[in-house]
Order: sequence, then structure tokens, then C-alpha cells
Amino acid sequence: MLVVAQAALGTGCWWLAGIEDVSLAGDARVDSTTKDARDETGGGDDGGTKDTTVIDTNEGRDTDPSVGHCAALHGSSEMLRIDVTTPAWSYCIDKYETTVKQFNDFLVAEGDPFDAPPFCASQRSPRQLRDPDPSHQDLAASGVHWCYATAYCHWVGKRLCRDVGGALPGYDNSKSEWKYACANGKLNDPYPYGPTLDDAACNVAPAGDASASSVQKPGAFPACHGEAAPFDTLYDMTGNVAETDDYVSTDTIRMLGGGFNDGPYSCTGQGGFSYVGGAPSQMGIRCCGDL
Repeated sequence: MLVVAQAALGTGCWWLAGIEDVSLAGDARVDSTTKDARDETGGGDDGGTKDTTVIDTNEGRDTDPSVGHCAALHGSSEMLRIDVTTPAWSYCIDKYETTVKQFNDFLVAEGDPFDAPPFCASQRSPRQLRDPDPSHQDLAASGVHWCYATAYCHWVGKRLCRDVGGALPGYDNSKSEWKYACANGKLNDPYPYGPTLDDAACNVAPAGDASASSVQKPGAFPACHGEAAPFDTLYDMTGNVAETDDYVSTDTIRMLGGGFNDGPYSCTGQGGFSYVGGAPSQMGIRCCGDL
């Protein structure tokens, strides 16, 4: 279960070497009113209670069958277009989690790109491969720092998910683009595959045996996708690696969906929270994009 805690320096989290305590005071990206706001029940969700805040939509169906707008704007055919009617808003979201190979390409890119909020300057490290093992390149990237997730999404012409309407998310994520996509739009399902828990559908830890799971290639669990079009082409919104959105307070960031070492996470809960200066071992990347 994900909890609010400072992440320890883990194997492979090379960019945390020599990291300093992070102070976000005065940064324009910080919502100081959320500093002490925490999910008192921890990050896990039992899925038994649905979020009662539902965005009125048109079922989120893709009005562009070729998904041409997302592909043209963001250079990727592996993005899903989602349309919301109230408030009127359309956005793109990655169908799959970012792979090690994709993240490596960013880390060694010419010009040393790092477009992230000002407080992230202290989080930089010399560019090197996140994971050079050839056998790992198709796996989902993990152990990713929030600042690096932000910078990666910007580098590929995208961004982290925000609120429907484009506002930066706060502690209350009831109108989150990520949550909306995970919950199959206005169906507001607790799990991406539907209303009923299925422990085998996604890459999550079996009950009582966290060691039995490991990070996998995005899409490796064929049943771990949305329930109806267009969400049925959206994979691994729960399990495999946790994801994050554009929320950051004075010392925390949000972790969504849970990872391979967690039990099933609900789409409709608040998610878990982690120290903004850490790189949680199960943290991966999924980007959103504007239309």
C-alpha cells in the first residue's frame, strides 16, 4: 500500500545521489494550502464506494475515429482522445505507460532538456541511462522522480494530467483527467475493467505476497484495460507502475493507480501521496496532452 512517506534512496534511483531537502516555498507551482492535507486512510482504496462527483459527459466517446488530432499534435498514434461535454473539454492521454527505452531516449537527448518547475533545478543529476539493460527496454519505466516525469512529458510535447478544463489539480482530484479516463468516463467505475474487483486482471500483488509481482511491459495484461470504447484501448491504469499527475504541494506529490507491489487500487479514490523529493520505486509515467 502506498503511504505518505519520504521515499528512501533505492536501487537504480541514480538521480537522487546527493539530493538536498526540497523547499518549494515561493514556487508558483505550489499550493501552500495543501501542505498538511493528507489522505488519512493512506493511498489504498477498497473500491467499495464510488466517488459521488461525476462529470456530465457524452460517454467520453472518441469523435475522431482515426485519433488524428492526438497523433498530429503529439506525434504519437498511441494516445487516446477523450471528449467531455460539461465542462466542454477534450484532451489526449497515453494508452500505455512510458517504457524504459522511451525514458532513456529523453535522458540522453541532445541539449540536456529539462523543462520542469523552478524548484526541480535542485533535483537534476548528470544525464545517464536510467536502465541500460537491453532486456529491460520494453518494460515500463519505474523509480521515476516527479520532476523527471514532468520534464519527460514536456520533452515529448505533452504534460502530466491535470483537471478537466486544464486547471492545475489540487488535493481534491474529483475532476481529474487521469481519474476520469481510469473510471471509464461517466460510468465512474472503481476499476478500469469495470465495477467488480478482479485480482487477476492487472499486474498487482497477490494478496499477502508482494514478492510475486514485478514490473512488466505495458499492455502485458490483456484484461487490464477500460470497459468500453474509447477507454478499452487504455491499459494498466491500475497496477504495473504507479503514475502521477500535475499536483504538487509544499512537500508531496500524488501517486495514482498503484504498482506491481500493491493490491488493486480504485480509480475513484484520492490515490496515495509521496515525498516530492523522492523517486518511489514503483513510480512510472503516463502523459496527457492538450487538443
